[in-house]
Amino acid sequence: MKRAGFCENCDDMRPFALKRVPVEEHIRGKTYRFYITKAICLECGNEVSLPGLLDMNTREIDFQYRKEEGIISISEIRKLMKLYHMGKSTLSLALGFGEITVTRYLDGQVPSQAYSKIMYEALSSAAFMREKLKANREAVGESAYKKALKAIHELDDSFTHLPSTLMDVISFIFQNETDITPLMLQKLLYYANGIHDALLGRPLFTSRCEAWIHGPVYRDVYDVFKNFKFNLIDDERSALLLNSKVNLTPEDRNLISNILNSFGMYSGKMLEYMTHQEDPWRKAREGYGPDEYSQVEITEESIKQYFLHIPEYFDMDKVEGMRAYITRMLK
Repeated sequence: MKRAGFCENCDDMRPFALKRVPVEEHIRGKTYRFYITKAICLECGNEVSLPGLLDMNTREIDFQYRKEEGIISISEIRKLMKLYHMGKSTLSLALGFGEITVTRYLDGQVPSQAYSKIMYEALSSAAFMREKLKANREAVGESAYKKALKAIHELDDSFTHLPSTLMDVISFIFQNETDITPLMLQKLLYYANGIHDALLGRPLFTSRCEAWIHGPVYRDVYDVFKNFKFNLIDDERSALLLNSKVNLTPEDRNLISNILNSFGMYSGKMLEYMTHQEDPWRKAREGYGPDEYSQVEITEESIKQYFLHIPEYFDMDKVEGMRAYITRMLK
């Protein structure tokens, strides 16, 4: 069932999608560009009123302001502790700080930019955290050291199986969305890769795509995220993706942004329904029952050929064209 809120433009309750939109704020004589969450009506595209959204926007602006100024937030410090299975004093010592430094930050003291930079590095790189931990092993203590090192190894095992370009694409999606389920991620990757290959003559990334019951699935991506929380971004392990540097061309970023502003407005189940109407999945599933398990490959060529023909009817290099295609498929 779709979520619904009151749309003033439609003057009625309407289904909506949560999207991140840019806003400008002037703070202490300086202009900042922040991205806040808005509920967008799926029928007219205008804003929908939701209780609690203004408070959420305030927190988002505070979080981004700190990040813009290079100051880590309390919630990010807590993520660090969960990510590496460390208590407050252990994290302080592992990073080379005084034993009660992190405790003071959690109590409200504002970290310096220098200390914030170190903590941000740890949030974006398990390898960096490993080096800091090893350098301060004696101060941390053997028991806490082994516990934290095990957590680091588990993180390495999770993400090192994905190609670097695919990791960049996933990181970009995570950094520009607020609500991503495993099913939604799979479908966004599928549409981004297929449309990119058709428009630009090369796939966005290389990964085996399979025709599962619930639509196209990249198995290596599934294996990484299968034990994450339902909203992948809520899982502390996603901090590594949310804070990582993304190495994508402006052209690639623009196309993925268009995907997020069109296909990304729909739930994973709606996107699954769409893929079931399209030739690449349908042809790969020929001979299989609706609920029959399969690992058959959806070839890169079949995906490319399908999306190559769509621009004959829809302008797929623009958000408006993608939305028109979606509307046709859902009907």
